[in-house]
Amino acid sequence: MQFHTTSDYAIRTVMHLAMHPDRCCSANEIEQQMGVPAQYLHKVTAKLKQAGLIQTVQGNGGGYRLYTDASTISLYDILSLTEQTLEINGCLVEKHFAHVMRRRPVLCGGYTATSVRC
Repeated sequence: MQFHTTSDYAIRTVMHLAMHPDRCCSANEIEQQMGVPAQYLHKVTAKLKQAGLIQTVQGNGGGYRLYTDASTISLYDILSLTEQTLEINGCLVEKHFAHVMRRRPVLCGGYTATSVRC
């Protein structure tokens, strides 16, 4: 499965905010440090905000920040906002892989990799 560009940028945005839980991050900062173009950032942050994953803070020092702890946000939470289907392949659907995705945090203590075999 190849993710849409919007999914890629949504994941990058959440990861950046997760790496800076103690402060708000400006749109310009996210654009520059995570390579998210401005035209996508607005679209992505609107979806993430509507889903209750991030919040916006107005005024001096404002920007974006996670609405909850990063360890509670799964890859499934993000992809379900940006992808039409999450079916990767038949064997993963049969093994209820989506249920596993819902429990995996996007960023919790660094990057981790897991493999699923059919």
